[in-house]
Amino acid sequence: MPDNYSRKINCDFFRMNVGPDQRGDFVQTLDGFCSRCPRTRDRDLEVEDGFLRLHDWRVEDGNARGALLELRTDGGARIANLDNYDLRDLELRQGEGLADYSCFRYFGEFKTLVIYRNRNAGNEKSLRYYLEQKTNVRPIDFDVLIATDALQRFERMQEIVFAELTIAMPNNLNAETAGRGFSVGQEESLLNRARAATIKTQLSMGHTRRSMDLNTVKGWIKGNIDDYGEAVHSAKVRGRLESGEPIDSIDLIQDRIRQEVEVRAVGSRPAISDFYDALERAYHLRRDGISRQFLPESA
Repeated sequence: MPDNYSRKINCDFFRMNVGPDQRGDFVQTLDGFCSRCPRTRDRDLEVEDGFLRLHDWRVEDGNARGALLELRTDGGARIANLDNYDLRDLELRQGEGLADYSCFRYFGEFKTLVIYRNRNAGNEKSLRYYLEQKTNVRPIDFDVLIATDALQRFERMQEIVFAELTIAMPNNLNAETAGRGFSVGQEESLLNRARAATIKTQLSMGHTRRSMDLNTVKGWIKGNIDDYGEAVHSAKVRGRLESGEPIDSIDLIQDRIRQEVEVRAVGSRPAISDFYDALERAYHLRRDGISRQFLPESA
């Protein structure tokens, strides 16, 4: 085994809006929940294939860090012998499960959450579902942060003639974890019944020389990006910034704020603190771009 651990991880960025008036405080909401449930075992939320748990929650100077622990008790894991690759089931004792976590850091100056995109554990959708169920605060919105230039062009569009969403549904998506008004709705139900993996929905004016309703289309695009997160593979829009100008094309997913960073650790396995350090580096690499979108919250 190597003496030192090093690998790259992907980080996603979200603007946190809490409560029906979007004036709730993310840190206070989670602090209140943890005060009511000081024992980590009391923070368990049972889901279809195991449990979710808020782990290692800490606050410092308006910023915070934590991890969503996912414990899978449905079994199904297999291990192999390195000599002959014979497979056998991994036997779990009573009360055990397969576990992994998604670390996150929250930075209060721009209400920004940075989360490690761990394919083996919960994502931002799992975290949103967990927090809404356990804190009884709704909604807790994870608004995807999009690069300033693309976002400004999208917001400035005065005419939209074409819009397309491609969503690859994760296996754990259901009516409780998705669908807030502008979602694909009936198409999602069809997708589930057909047992399909991907849905693509288009809105178009065809050859008609006029725009679709701006508020409806913009709300549909942004609502689905916020609802389905990383499951949205593309969000393409074609339209004009001003009447009479050439058609402009944007794919908001290609322009969402992401950052790849390296996790470094002494030894063969990283500690949870090594992931927190990587998330902090990711935030500071993207901070200038985020700051151009938002002013700091007034004291």
